[in-house]
Amino acid sequence: MCEVNVNTENLKSVIADLESLTNHLKAMLQEPPESKTAQKKNPDSKKTKAEKKNCSLEEVRAILAEKSRAGLTAKVKELIAKYGADKLSDVDPKYYADLTKEAGELANG
Repeated sequence: MCEVNVNTENLKSVIADLESLTNHLKAMLQEPPESKTAQKKNPDSKKTKAEKKNCSLEEVRAILAEKSRAGLTAKVKELIAKYGADKLSDVDPKYYADLTKEAGELANG
């Protein structure tokens, strides 16, 4: 009989990411038409919002993985904890841009 070795923590992380994506898509579908109209009337507010929320979970994960491979795993974990989470998928998406910026500033030393 062939057994498959499954890392349950990775599966839990994938499930959490999928749930987060599902919730985000549902929220997008439920966005009232008035808010879309308001964004068209005030393009500056749209730009500001887009600048703050321009990072996806996958983009943040890629940046943090790169830092971790560079020997900064402990600092990456500290950074995630700073945003009140034990793992990246638990970080509130509104902090992704800030998290990415701070990750870019990480260095050995």
